[in-house]
Amino acid sequence: MRERLIRLFEWVADNAPVRTGRAAVQTALLVLGLLGLTAWIVYMTNGTSQPFLHLTYVPVVIASLALGLVGGVLTALAGGLLVLGPLMPLDVSAGLLQAVPNVLYRTVFLVLIALMTGSFGESIRRHRQASESSQARLQRLYARNLRLFATLVSERDRETADHCERVAHNCVVIGRELELSHQELLILYWAGMLHDLGKLGVPEAILQKPGALTTEEFEQVKKHSNIGADFLIALSTAFEPIAQGVRWHHERWDGTGYPDGLKGEEIPLTARILAVADVFEAVTSERPYHHALDTAEAVEIIRSGNGTHFDPQVVAAFEVLVVNGQLLSQDAEPMTRFDELVVELGQM
Repeated sequence: MRERLIRLFEWVADNAPVRTGRAAVQTALLVLGLLGLTAWIVYMTNGTSQPFLHLTYVPVVIASLALGLVGGVLTALAGGLLVLGPLMPLDVSAGLLQAVPNVLYRTVFLVLIALMTGSFGESIRRHRQASESSQARLQRLYARNLRLFATLVSERDRETADHCERVAHNCVVIGRELELSHQELLILYWAGMLHDLGKLGVPEAILQKPGALTTEEFEQVKKHSNIGADFLIALSTAFEPIAQGVRWHHERWDGTGYPDGLKGEEIPLTARILAVADVFEAVTSERPYHHALDTAEAVEIIRSGNGTHFDPQVVAAFEVLVVNGQLLSQDAEPMTRFDELVVELGQM
């Protein structure tokens, strides 16, 4: 019970600090209304000799958390005057008035409650603000690291870098169609940008080979998903959600993919979205080992893999976006770069 009460106080202190403007006026009127209601209850239950006078704590605590120290103290003084003070009899039926020392004692106690509650609320808000500021700085640091990795891919192979940027853009567009959250879209974006990071560990001769790969060469290529994911996690466990997309974007809905043969919803949604975006961009791009297909041909490839290679839910969203012309391919201009898209996501 104590822990629940503390969590409630934390929630109110974090979400209800209204010091100025219309919200503050509305809160002040609410507090005054509660004081009036409390005074009426105390009087109708025969005065301050009954336990109902303790209801005065409720508007005092609300004011201290929502209006701050000053609002809480003013509410406590008003409570001492209206509910506990000389205007309120000790015993209504007997016509007994309260003694002045009792009035002063109870009012001082209310003020102390207001000071302690208000200080607690201020401490929670300062701690939350400091935590959010630290989190924002950490996220900026992570973003710089992720951009650095994207730059490494770009320096190794500009064609692969452009592919990753288009895949990242399309991942976010599909994610929006599926109504994913802001944080999920950021994870999707960076998973798309870095899904081929592990190809830095694959010999360039294999990646640029114009003909079919041998079995041994294909096994080399298949390692790139684990290489990229392991690299991200080794740098920071905070990159785990991104690494999941990188590791499993070659898994298939029917369980015949790699590296782990995951099936259906065992595959994280990030990886399922990335799988569709990756194949679409790859088949519509000119490569050493194949010519670019047009959009209609690419859509047929995605449809043919519906329920076997790809998640049907993701394919349905993909088809809507293709019809609306919202997906990028190699010949699409202008191409959204990752810095611009991250700024756009940050403004959501």
